[in-house]
Amino acid sequence: MMEHLLGPAKAQYFATRENDYVLGDLKFGGNAQAITRRSWVHHTSFLWRVDERHMKLLAMPAKQPDYRRRRGHLDFLTPLAENLQSPVSAEDEERAFWQGLRVTAESHFDVVDLALEDVLAEINDDLKLAGFEAGFDDWVSGTGKPGARTRRLGSDDIFALP
Repeated sequence: MMEHLLGPAKAQYFATRENDYVLGDLKFGGNAQAITRRSWVHHTSFLWRVDERHMKLLAMPAKQPDYRRRRGHLDFLTPLAENLQSPVSAEDEERAFWQGLRVTAESHFDVVDLALEDVLAEINDDLKLAGFEAGFDDWVSGTGKPGARTRRLGSDDIFALP
């Protein structure tokens, strides 16, 4: 799929590093998982386009992958949309990307379309079974179970506000 989307010249630089999707040493996507007794959800965020004004608002994260080498956001990230091979239009490029991703996923997995609300409800039910009384809210805040490490982030954690 990557060769189809990126072309052979760029596809050779595609790799996964420390839960990130990269071209060479530039990140264009990141991953997270939610695993419970009855379900598994894999979430990927793709950096489609970059607005430099927004990148300047982001603080340097305290925890960084080794390959980042303390580089600033603009030197560490690459927008996926700018790396696709010759799109006809922005709309066509996005449609082609999602179509290619789905075809590739369907060749390896049973793909089921679900509304976000249904996925969150399933995760919430599983978290309650795992001992988080308030489900998702307890899991995110870290208050529902001793030793929980996940917490809700505030703007001070993410943005260097002027």
